[in-house]
Amino acid sequence: VALAVFQAGDALIQLYNNFITDFETKINLLKLAHFAVMVSRQYSEKEAVVAYLEGVIEKLQATREQRIEEPILYIKMQIALFKLEQGDQKECKNLLENGKSTLDSMTDIDPTVYASYYWVSSQYHKSRQEFAEFY
Repeated sequence: VALAVFQAGDALIQLYNNFITDFETKINLLKLAHFAVMVSRQYSEKEAVVAYLEGVIEKLQATREQRIEEPILYIKMQIALFKLEQGDQKECKNLLENGKSTLDSMTDIDPTVYASYYWVSSQYHKSRQEFAEFY
């Protein structure tokens, strides 16, 4: 997916809809979340991005797998970032607070999940010019 051919147009969206959906719940769910976030960046409308990512979360919840908290949290942090980009700081803060409580209740967390939480948190504090919290 790092190839230039996939970055142009809606190639990743088509790849996901026409190929990945056939076996999406059979692969590593955190890898699926990473791929879903990459696909979401190709949508031109932010509302479509949020709807797509929320649909992926619903599919993850429907799998009834045991370790779905990590991929769901990773996707929710991406939604929080889109909300922040839209200027919806309140919703971003709600997602961050829920994400923090989820992180605190989990063990053996993948570093990419931590990184996504702290990246969104830093961007939130930066946008609010709360520089003490930013660092």
